[in-house]
Amino acid sequence: MRALNLHLSLRLYLAISLILVIGGGIVLRQLWINRLDSEYYARQQLLYNASVALLECGYIAQLVMRTPEDDNLRNQFSIVRLKVDNLMRILLQGGTVTPSTAVQPITLEHAQEEELIRMQQLISIWQEVRKALEQLETNMLAASSNSLNPVEYRNQLNAIGDFLTQNLIKLDRNIELAILKTNLKLQEEETSTFAWLYTYLVILSIHLIAGFVYFRDLIVKPLKKIIQKVLALSEGKNSEEIILSSGSAPEMILLSKGVNQLDEIQRSMAEFASQVGRGNYNHSFTARSKDDILGLSLLAMRDNLMRADKEDAIRSWANEGQVKFGDIFRKHADDLEKLAYHTISELVKYVGANQGFFFVLEGEGEKAYLELIAAYAYEKRKYLTKQVPVGSGLLGQAVLEKQSLYFTDIPQNYVTITSGLGEATPSCLMITPLLVGEVVYGAIEIAGFQPFEPHQINFIEKIASDVASTLAFTKASEKTRKLLEESQMFAEQMRAQEEEMRQNMEELVATQEEMQRIQAEIRKKEASLSNLINNTDTFIFSLDKGFNLLLANDAFKRYIKSSLGIDLHPGMNMLNEVVPEATRQIRRQQYERALAGESFTVIENHKGKDHSDNYYEISFQPIYTQANQIEGVSVFMRNITHLNPIRWEF
Repeated sequence: MRALNLHLSLRLYLAISLILVIGGGIVLRQLWINRLDSEYYARQQLLYNASVALLECGYIAQLVMRTPEDDNLRNQFSIVRLKVDNLMRILLQGGTVTPSTAVQPITLEHAQEEELIRMQQLISIWQEVRKALEQLETNMLAASSNSLNPVEYRNQLNAIGDFLTQNLIKLDRNIELAILKTNLKLQEEETSTFAWLYTYLVILSIHLIAGFVYFRDLIVKPLKKIIQKVLALSEGKNSEEIILSSGSAPEMILLSKGVNQLDEIQRSMAEFASQVGRGNYNHSFTARSKDDILGLSLLAMRDNLMRADKEDAIRSWANEGQVKFGDIFRKHADDLEKLAYHTISELVKYVGANQGFFFVLEGEGEKAYLELIAAYAYEKRKYLTKQVPVGSGLLGQAVLEKQSLYFTDIPQNYVTITSGLGEATPSCLMITPLLVGEVVYGAIEIAGFQPFEPHQINFIEKIASDVASTLAFTKASEKTRKLLEESQMFAEQMRAQEEEMRQNMEELVATQEEMQRIQAEIRKKEASLSNLINNTDTFIFSLDKGFNLLLANDAFKRYIKSSLGIDLHPGMNMLNEVVPEATRQIRRQQYERALAGESFTVIENHKGKDHSDNYYEISFQPIYTQANQIEGVSVFMRNITHLNPIRWEF
């Protein structure tokens, strides 16, 4: 049988207890009232009063006989006699009287059966006594009027006294017998009342014991199990599942289910935390609700760990890629075709793309175009001939705008990926120009069936920037190589003309000696100039119009190496490869001012590694050709920290 819920059980138990207490109290009170209002109790009181009145009557009668002339005694005697007469009448016929021992009037019914017989006997004896009392009163009146002689009066008094004594004793014994009978009846009623009282106490005790047992099984035992479970949970211990009987309160059953669920949830959270700690971020776990602070915190912890691991993986992936492509750039820096092929093939593989193209910029101005020098798709090398004018199509537009383009909605027939199964349009396409500063050296185009992640796009752009720097260095090297070849060609021409020159040797001896002297002076001046710029603490370097490094003294190279960790070499783009991004715009403006023909000096504050303030006086001078054309910028940086920088204004 299913137990009532706790609230209803307590209310029902309280209601039954109140009914038992109030109802029993009312019944017992009524029984006690009935006992007090009992006919026998009232008759007992009247019999006691009658007995007292008879004793009083006998006592007064003796006093009257001694002093018959006392009118007060005679009046008291008459009153007491009437009182006894009235009590006897009420005991026999019934009526209402207020005894001196009672608070309220007592009402008796007409005597019945045994009481009637007993009362008739009392009345009969009383009538004899009353006659004697009346005779005594008559004699006292006669004595007071001197109608009797003293001797006769005394004889009558003695006779009446003897008669009264005998009958009063007889009447008193009968009254005592009547009182005894009445007491027996009262005891019977009292026994009945106490029987009801004991029965009520037994019922109330049974109710209390049953209530104790019921609520012990309903509340105490289940609550003890729940408390043990909760204490175990609070200490982080494993404990058995709470199983309550069907007789337990529904609230206790519901509470036990909640505690069991809490234990299960705690185990689930512990398992989830353990799995996450081992790196299993896909372990199933769901917050109980939007207000589940602990569950949501665990999920947030899992997400943060996943994000951190993903960021570490991306960072490691990017670093490994940088090392990988750095090796390619070092190995093939002198061979453009190999550099292009190995770069595009490895880049396609590394980012998980399917196809890639490497273009270099050829020509200048309106005739500039992009020439395809390497292509890679499905691990097959393609030799294609393709030229794209700058500004034409997506590729030309990216180069013209000098910005990367990324598409997931590729125009129809723009590009296809060929495999053994046929041709298909890729899902994503990225075009990245090869930029060093504002100078474009080419472009990379990569296509694939899977969209690129943001970190892959950033990586492609970084590799493109590194490729551009390598191309810039390669082109500078190529230019140097061509100059060397031209020099060699010139040497051959010189040897061809050697015979002719020998014929004119005598004429040129003086000139040659003079030239040698001049060259020696020039070499001496060059050596002196080199020693001058390298033996000074002032930083000296020069740039061309593209902000590429032409010359740098040893002090400036050491400064850049120690502060930025960069090894300077001719051809490096100072603006994009050396100057920090935070000051790049300011430095560009200064270079452009000098390229515009302005010579000026600025004072700047550079923070050292120890966060100390270092002040430099920087002079910018344009470099002119013999044709008075500006071909570059020379920069002189002098450390003036030892001077007083407080008055300087920036």
